Amino acid sequence: MKKNALILGGGIAGLFAALQLADLGYNVSAVTDESQIGGNFVSDPGCNSKDACIWDKSLTISACQLGDNLHVFPAVLESFILRVTNHPNIRLYKQAKLISIQGTVGNFIAGIGDVTTGQLVGEVYAGAIILSMGFGPATSLQETAKMLDIAFNDYGFVAVNQFCPVITNRSGIFAIGSGQGSLEVGETLALAGYAATLAAQIMGEAEQQPVRNEVWGDSNEDSEIRVGVFLCRGGLKNMGVDPRIVEDSIKKLDHVVFVSQDAMLCTEERMNDMQQQVKEQGINRVVVAPCIVKTNNLLFQDTMQVAGVNRMLVETACVPLRKSGNMLRVTATAIKLVAKAIGNVKAYDPLHWHAEPVIAAMLSKVPKHPNLEPLIHSKVIKFNDRQGHFVSIVESGNESQKNVRQLDHGVAALATGTVELVKLRVLN
Repeated sequence: MKKNALILGGGIAGLFAALQLADLGYNVSAVTDESQIGGNFVSDPGCNSKDACIWDKSLTISACQLGDNLHVFPAVLESFILRVTNHPNIRLYKQAKLISIQGTVGNFIAGIGDVTTGQLVGEVYAGAIILSMGFGPATSLQETAKMLDIAFNDYGFVAVNQFCPVITNRSGIFAIGSGQGSLEVGETLALAGYAATLAAQIMGEAEQQPVRNEVWGDSNEDSEIRVGVFLCRGGLKNMGVDPRIVEDSIKKLDHVVFVSQDAMLCTEERMNDMQQQVKEQGINRVVVAPCIVKTNNLLFQDTMQVAGVNRMLVETACVPLRKSGNMLRVTATAIKLVAKAIGNVKAYDPLHWHAEPVIAAMLSKVPKHPNLEPLIHSKVIKFNDRQGHFVSIVESGNESQKNVRQLDHGVAALATGTVELVKLRVLN
């Protein structure tokens, strides 16, 4: 079983799936036929485009692809591009395409070639493949899907499972955004995360440790509540919200000790500033009000965790898009939502997020527990009766010496992992 994943497509969904897997410790190869990652959002010469908010005047975001949601995306895209480009577990193939595929689920061998000449530039050994090639049935999508031997629907999109809309007809190959129709950014990221989860289940435990941010020091969550609020000025303005009114109103709320507004919150420089302000102000609860809908909450949690804030005490306020020209009404709504987020972080009981050798700890405790009897090298060969009166026949031992015993029990819990689950389905 290969512990590597292959991502075909360099757009928002492909980047997010790559980051999810890479952060878990898997090696990821991401392939895009463009000269830069970002997909159709970065540029589309067939549509009117405009500068991507404020953060980079040289990069344009396609108004055709985003429509009225143009202001929602740039910050998310920039953070994804920066993280993917600098991630130690991700290898990027730009101006490249899939030219050959061999093997089956768990052991794919993919040939990656130059998009112009077709000349082989690399070979990828992958346990799972995620296909993320945009909105419509483009020629490149059809060529790649045909090579992967995955089916299309009647409209030229990749055919996916109706109830699990990333699963294709071929085991180990998942598709995002190529069969579901028009999706919001949040929905796209949710499907990308789902595909990454399924890919990880297939590949099994990663060979490398998950990527974690170093924490500066212990959290001060148990001291007096001190809330810091960070407002995204560019995003709020584009939504029709007056950031000055929001800031003035939020400053008056109890336990709010710091409020700032900045043109963009998702840049590396700005996140470093936020960390420093948290340390200087003794902030132990954080609310971020960007122009996105929860999609960057994990990024802000990671950022604040580095500064010593319990990541579970970081809340992203979902500010809605402007639906009318009434600025006062939209601003009032934004204030209510930010105030609600502040109320949430004040009321939360902190959960402690830390790495712990769970398996090792359990292995040492289970054999010593008076109410537990571990049966190793064992399997259930027969199971019947009803709730409260189950009877299981369990076979233990190896080929040379097997023991069979009957267990009478009231309930049963199935926790055998994905490989064993397949065996149990056959048994049933």
